[in-house]
Amino acid sequence: MIRLDRFLSNMGRGTRKEVKKMISEGAVTVNGIPAADCAMAVDEQNDQVFVCSERVFYRPFVYLTGGKYRLSGSASIFRYSFWLPLISDMICEMPLSVSV
Repeated sequence: MIRLDRFLSNMGRGTRKEVKKMISEGAVTVNGIPAADCAMAVDEQNDQVFVCSERVFYRPFVYLTGGKYRLSGSASIFRYSFWLPLISDMICEMPLSVSV
């Protein structure tokens, strides 16, 4: 269970302040009922949350950990060394949709 405003802001629907405004305007429904309060708890897996008639699906955050390759740089100063890949470049090349 998670607060509705936190759920929507985590899913990229706006800041918590913007989400609270959308809820107070009646643009958010939970299980077909207009959300009355931004503090109401929603079940991320079972409740159906809609913003302006568009369903919002819950996607948990994915945390990546790992070691640095021997021949890779971890600071932007290495960008000037064309043969040395940066860790941030390797992460940006990962697919956006990851199944958990």
